Amino acid sequence: MLFCAMLLCTAAFAQSEEETEEELRTEFTGEELKNFILAYKKAAEIQKEEQEVMVATIEKHDLKVDRFNEILVAQQEGQLSEAKLSGEEREDFKAAVIEVIKLQKNAREKAGDAIEEFIDLETYQQISIAYKEDADFKKKLDNLLKNAPK
Repeated sequence: MLFCAMLLCTAAFAQSEEETEEELRTEFTGEELKNFILAYKKAAEIQKEEQEVMVATIEKHDLKVDRFNEILVAQQEGQLSEAKLSGEEREDFKAAVIEVIKLQKNAREKAGDAIEEFIDLETYQQISIAYKEDADFKKKLDNLLKNAPK
C-alpha cells in the first residue's frame, strides 16, 4: 500500500489540539452510526480509487512504488543522500511527489464531500476519535461494520 496514502477515516479530518481536551463522546444514535458507516464506506471507495491513480502516477515517472516509498521515507528522515538517487531518479521523484500531493488534496476534498452527503464532519470526526480512543466503542463499531450491508 502507498506510504503516502490518505487515512480518510481519521487523518483527513484530524482534530485540533483544543478538541483533544474535550470529553470523549462515545454515545451516538443509531442513525449517526448508520450514516457514519455509509460515509466511511464511500470514503474508503474514494481512497482505493485514488490510490490506484497515485500508483499509476508514480509508475508514469519510471519509479516503482516501493522505491518511491523508500525515497519518501529517506526524505522525511533527512537521509535523502543515503537513498543513493541518480539525477534522473531525483527528478522523477520530485515530479511524482508534486503530482501525488495534488492527487491527495483532490482525494481529501472528494472524501469530505462524500462524507458530508451522509453525516456532518464534526460528528464523523467524533466517531472516528471515539473509535481510536475507546476500546468498547471500537468493538461496537467493528461489529456494526462487519454486519453492515455491502
